[in-house]
Amino acid sequence: MNLKELLENANLASLGLLDPDDHHAFEASLARAPKKVRDRVLAEQARFAGRAGLLPDVEPPVVLKGRVLDGIHAIASDGAAIEEALVAVGPSRVSRWWRASSIGLVTAALVLAGTSVYVFRHNNALETRLAEGAIKDAITTAFAADFGDMLFNSATTRTILRPGASGFEGRVAVFSSENWENTRVFADNLAALEDGKVYALVEVRASGEVTELKRLDAKVQPEVYTVDRPLARGSRLALVVTEAGRRAQADDKVLMTATV
Repeated sequence: MNLKELLENANLASLGLLDPDDHHAFEASLARAPKKVRDRVLAEQARFAGRAGLLPDVEPPVVLKGRVLDGIHAIASDGAAIEEALVAVGPSRVSRWWRASSIGLVTAALVLAGTSVYVFRHNNALETRLAEGAIKDAITTAFAADFGDMLFNSATTRTILRPGASGFEGRVAVFSSENWENTRVFADNLAALEDGKVYALVEVRASGEVTELKRLDAKVQPEVYTVDRPLARGSRLALVVTEAGRRAQADDKVLMTATV
């Protein structure tokens, strides 16, 4: 899950609205997220859960539940019950249980709509704050002693990959230097892929053959990766979608390209 999905599922989980499969997927994705993001998501989840008590209690009375269920069973077993439930009892009256059920459903719908709007606005604001903090933490941790070089050394090269596939909105930047033993790759906003597919950063040789440098995980974003060797100026790079069970190949789908 990306950051936005983590926030949405955290808030839904605090309200008990996730089914078991979705809750398991949320917990697994949260466990794989960087500690800084994980701690903040859990903190916001706890804060949001504390506000759940401010929502009005729209739990229908037991008698109303019984009437609704009885009406549904009657409709399922006897088509004539439809007429009894929906047709006016008098010139300007409808069935009492139908009126009560409608009021309960409308009330629940209004509460749900209000909660959805709040969750949406809350998540958008929180996503911005968390993303800003996560990016700073990821960069600081990954560059460590080379952080000063990354900012101020003229030997450091920043290469931004350009989208080549229509509609792809991922962001990938490559930082390299003749003074470093490694190359750093920053990735964000990578869309989720179908099962069995993965993102891979590759170096494209003059012959057209590719060498896989690093696989990028769309489930943890933003993230900084380390390639265990420097890249020479003039190196041609590409972000491709490849099969999870094999190394990247020349015929894989190309999403982004750049030259160092």
